[in-house]
Amino acid sequence: MWNNLPESQKQYYQKLILSFASLSEAFSQKAESEGDTENNTQSKVAPIVNSKFQETVFQRSFGAYGEDIGNTSYDASVIVDEHHKYLVGLKSFGIGSGDQKIAQFKRPQTELGWRRIFNEITDNARGLESKTEIDKINEDLYRYLAIEISKLRNQRIASSKENLRGFTINDETYIEAVYHFLMPSKKENPPQIFVGEVPYYDIDIDNIVIEGCTSAKKPMNFKFHDGRHHYKYTEADSQLLMTFDKTPLDIWDVHYVEDPFSIFAEIGNASEEIEQIEAENQLQIVDSISWKINLQPVSGFNQFMGLPKNSTGSIQAFINTINKDFSDVTGISELVQALTSFKETYPNKSSFEKYSTRKDIMNLCISFANFKNVINNDGIPLKIPSYPLVDLAIKYLFRSPNEIYIPIPKSKTFHNTHPNFFGTGSGILNGSTFELPLSERQFKLEFLPSHTIVDAQITQENGKAIQSSGNQDILGNWILQKVFQLPEFTPLTDERLIEMELNGIRLTKFSDLDNHIGLEFIWIDDDNLPSDYWN
Repeated sequence: MWNNLPESQKQYYQKLILSFASLSEAFSQKAESEGDTENNTQSKVAPIVNSKFQETVFQRSFGAYGEDIGNTSYDASVIVDEHHKYLVGLKSFGIGSGDQKIAQFKRPQTELGWRRIFNEITDNARGLESKTEIDKINEDLYRYLAIEISKLRNQRIASSKENLRGFTINDETYIEAVYHFLMPSKKENPPQIFVGEVPYYDIDIDNIVIEGCTSAKKPMNFKFHDGRHHYKYTEADSQLLMTFDKTPLDIWDVHYVEDPFSIFAEIGNASEEIEQIEAENQLQIVDSISWKINLQPVSGFNQFMGLPKNSTGSIQAFINTINKDFSDVTGISELVQALTSFKETYPNKSSFEKYSTRKDIMNLCISFANFKNVINNDGIPLKIPSYPLVDLAIKYLFRSPNEIYIPIPKSKTFHNTHPNFFGTGSGILNGSTFELPLSERQFKLEFLPSHTIVDAQITQENGKAIQSSGNQDILGNWILQKVFQLPEFTPLTDERLIEMELNGIRLTKFSDLDNHIGLEFIWIDDDNLPSDYWN
């Protein structure tokens, strides 16, 4: 990425970073021994790179968009040209420092059973003094944890990419991910900043090699690599760290200013005017609400697991069509047999509701989806060309795997207290129904942080549901398969919310349009509820 960024932008970036670093002496205490002088102070102050300042400067210099929102794994996105699009993890650390934190798994460690495994590792190591012995007895446990950590790491990365991809970028668009980092020199060396970059890879689970515990005294901390990066997991703080290749792509000399405090005085005189200009240009937030996701077995995010929509008669008609038109297709008899068995087991909707559990429905859906692997769909003249044969069978039997709605908790109370949130008068209820017709209750739903927008609407009794307008699958596909990285027909569970560290939703009403609403998935801590929490 660094080599593809425009030179003029890199020079501006360098200028801003070095300008901040030139003030480092103002933030550092000088040594107080009698031998110290003004001339040797520079050699004892390391340049300072403030991480938040770095993120802001990177965005400003390269026209990047800040992506440090919610659970996204990246800090910025950069489009250099049509062929160079990057997701960027920004970091700063000393040139002499060790491994760097790249992810944290505090909630999975405490809530997904990892604690038991770490306790077993500790018990196994008790009485052993040799790292070799500890590594041998805990090899399988280290491998299990490394794989689980890597799966979650990769799924979070994939989720972040989909959050940033949104709906406007073609699925085949290639987006490269990199870590970009700045490394200040050691304080005893001449002040410099080194520019580094490494690929932001998924962890290659198939090639994980366990390197064992970090030391015999700390058997819970262990290392592994995948042939591309070296990783370390520390149990006490639930952190995954990575070894960064510190080979510099560029080296900048830092020159400290003689009187940094005079610089701050000048900045203070201009700050009031700058704040006023920024306030005028910034899109204002009118209102916002957030709430924790409350999952239900067959509604809301798992609406696809509700009752089928087609009658037994229509299923039989579909079977007749298959037998008539597709009898020579490889594997078709197995599909017909499965359809017939389904019709006989569930002769009507009431029997389906009575005898099917959530697990039964999921297994049925998956079993029919598996027919895609045994039936050749090529060249079949379908009456509904947009659905391959197996997808059409699934459509007859079940709801769409992407059919969902976002439930608004205590919706009637919300609309009564926020009647204009989704648009002027859009939340006014007459009993349990809206006064305005559906056509006048449409709003623009912007997915943050991708900034892609779809048309959406509030529906159902007491306005409890947010759905994408027209094609309900648009919302479901993005949320279930992209954000939460779930295979088709797999229910969203509380466990999955913990794994992805996304258990809440925030809706933000913007000032540019009466009906412009932003949507983002967030983590809500019960002990530190957001100020806009809807309870």
